[in-house]
Amino acid sequence: MLYLTKNIIPKIFFLIFVVLLVNCQEKQPKNQTERDTLTEVQRKIKQYVQVKLNGNIDSLPESEKKILKLLIETGKIVDKIYRKQTTFDVDSIFPQISDPDVKKLYEINYGPWDRMNNHKSFVAGIPDKPKGANFYPADITKSEFEAFENAQKTSRYTLIRRDKNRKLIILPYHEAFEKELIEASELLKNAAELSENKDFKIYLQLQAEALLTDNFYRCDTALLNVKNSNIECLFGANEGYEDGLFGYKYPYNALILLKNNSWGKRLSKYVKMLRFLQKALPVPEEYRSEEPGINFDINVYDALFYGGSYNSGGKIISTTLPIDAKIQVEKGSKNFHMENVSTAKFENILLPIADLIIAPKQREFVTAEAFLQNQIFHEMAQSLGIRNVLGNKGTVRENLKEFHNVLEQVKANVLKLFFIQKLHTVKELDNNINENYVTFLANVFRSVRFGAANPHAVSNLICFNFFKENKVFEKTKKGLYKIDEKKMEEAVNLLANKIILIQGNGDYAAASNFVKKYSQIDSEMQETLENIKKVHIPVDLIFQQGTEVLGI
Repeated sequence: MLYLTKNIIPKIFFLIFVVLLVNCQEKQPKNQTERDTLTEVQRKIKQYVQVKLNGNIDSLPESEKKILKLLIETGKIVDKIYRKQTTFDVDSIFPQISDPDVKKLYEINYGPWDRMNNHKSFVAGIPDKPKGANFYPADITKSEFEAFENAQKTSRYTLIRRDKNRKLIILPYHEAFEKELIEASELLKNAAELSENKDFKIYLQLQAEALLTDNFYRCDTALLNVKNSNIECLFGANEGYEDGLFGYKYPYNALILLKNNSWGKRLSKYVKMLRFLQKALPVPEEYRSEEPGINFDINVYDALFYGGSYNSGGKIISTTLPIDAKIQVEKGSKNFHMENVSTAKFENILLPIADLIIAPKQREFVTAEAFLQNQIFHEMAQSLGIRNVLGNKGTVRENLKEFHNVLEQVKANVLKLFFIQKLHTVKELDNNINENYVTFLANVFRSVRFGAANPHAVSNLICFNFFKENKVFEKTKKGLYKIDEKKMEEAVNLLANKIILIQGNGDYAAASNFVKKYSQIDSEMQETLENIKKVHIPVDLIFQQGTEVLGI
C-alpha cells in the first residue's frame, strides 16, 4: 500500500479531532435533539427486514460443503477490500462509536453514510460521502483528472492517488490490496483442488490468478463455461456504482450461489430469441447491428452469501456478467437471478406497496411471476442494444462517463418491457401483459426509495417521469395508480428509441440533459412516497448469512 506522509499528517489530526468530538457528544447528557437523532437512526435500521440466506445444501457432497466454507472466507476478505475502496480514514471512527444503533447502521451501510439517503452522514463530525468514494483523492477536480495523462486512469482496476509532490499517480488494485488478495487467491486455489467439476475448477483457478493481476479477461470468459456446477461464485471488481464522480472505477464484490436446476428448461427458450429481439429494436439499422452475444445463459439460484458492494445498502436481485463489452460481443454473457432474495423482496416489500398505491381493479396484476419475468428480461436487455459508439469513437461507457450506469439501467428497464411486448406478440408469453406493466409500476416505488445515489432508483424514476409525460398512467382522486395498456406500448417504443440513440451517438450532453430532466421527484410522487413511509413498509433486506446459517 502506498503511504504519502504529506497527505497522512493532516488526516491524522482530523481523525483525532473527530474522535474527540464523537466521544464528547456521547458523554454529554442527551438533549431533545440528540434523542430525536437516536430515534431517526433506529427508524433507518427498521427500514430493513432481516432474512436468512440459505438453500438446500443437504444433498451436496462433503467436498462441495468444504468448498463453500473456503468461498465464504474469500467473501469476507472481499468485504475488507470493499471497505478500503469506499472509505479510508473514517473507518477508524467505528471503534470509537459507543451507540449500538449507530454501529448497526454503520455495518449495514459499510460506513457512516446512509445509502438510502444519498450518502448523507449519520455519524457526528463526518462529512457526507465524497462522490469518488476512496478511488480518487478527495480534492480532485474533473479538469485535473482529464489533464492527467495516463492510459490506466480510466481502468476499472486502479486507484488514483497523489505522490509526495501532489501529482496524480496510478495505483493498481493488485498492489493497493496485495496482502488481502494473496490470501483470497490461496483460498480459491484450495477450493479448486476440491472441485470435481472441471469447468468450475478451471474458473476458480483463473479467478485466483486474476485477483493477483487485475486481468480478468480469461477468468470472465471461463465463467461462461461453467454450466453444470451446483455451486457458482463471483469475486472481484465485477460491476458496481460506487464511483459517483466519473463512473470508471468498480468496487469489489462477492456472490456465492447454489444453482436451481429446475429452471433451466423454462428459461432456455428465451435465449434462442435474442437475435430476433435485437433486430426488432425500434431504432435505425445501424443502432441495432451489433450481435447480441452467442452465449447468453439465464440461470436461477439461491444466494448463500453477499459480500462487498453487493451487500451494502440495497441488495441486488439479479445481475448479468461479464460486464466487459468485448467479452459480451465475442462470447456472450450470463444472467444470475437470486430467487430466494427475489421472493423475500416481493413478499415483504412489493406486495404491501402494491396494496397501498395500485387501484383495486389492477391490484390483481401484481404477481410474483411477472416480478420474476421483469427481472429476467431486465438482465437480458443489458446484453442487447449497442455497446460501441457509431463511427469508431469508443465504447458507450467511455463516452457517457458518469451517466453511463444510469442510462444503461434505463435501457434495461424499458427494453425489458419492449421484449415482453414482442414475446406476447409471438405468443411466447401467455400471461396478461398488464401483469408485467402494473408490477413494473409498483416496483418503481420500491426502487425509488433507494435514493438518488442508486442508479437503479434513478433509472426507475426516469422511466416513471417519461411515462407520466406520455400519459401512460394516471393517479386517481384517492391517490391510486392505474395503467393505460395502449399508451404504455407506445411510450416504451419512444423511450427505447431515445436511449439507444443517445448511447449509439455517444452524446454526453444529451445524456446529461436527459438524466437531469427526468430524474426529479415531483410533489405527486413525493406524496405517494410519504404515504408508503407512514405505514413502515421496509425499504430493503439485510442478510443473516455464513457457515452457521448454512450449518456447515
